[in-house]
Amino acid sequence: MTGRAQLVLVVLLAAMVACGWFGRGWYEDSLALTAEKADRAADEKITAGVQAISAAVGATIEGKLSGLNANEIRLQPIYQKEIIKPVFSNVCATDDYVRMWNDDISAAERTLSGK
Repeated sequence: MTGRAQLVLVVLLAAMVACGWFGRGWYEDSLALTAEKADRAADEKITAGVQAISAAVGATIEGKLSGLNANEIRLQPIYQKEIIKPVFSNVCATDDYVRMWNDDISAAERTLSGK
């Protein structure tokens, strides 16, 4: 073989390896895309099922609540002021501790309510 024929053979072999490499990558990408599409379809099917169940449960609860609201007895509101602190009724904490406790509770309530 001449040097030119060897060069053509090496270039041809390199092109075949490159085509195989790219072809394998495309094949793996195709498999990944197929799996992703199947996952999406399964997720959409599950979501639709959950939404249908939620709608049915919501309708059932609405019906029961409307029945309960129709039978509700209205009473006058009773206002009551608490004079003692039920958590600290046994003078086991100082006033500073009680104040700190109340501040922490107020901060937690504000955090939970989003204010």
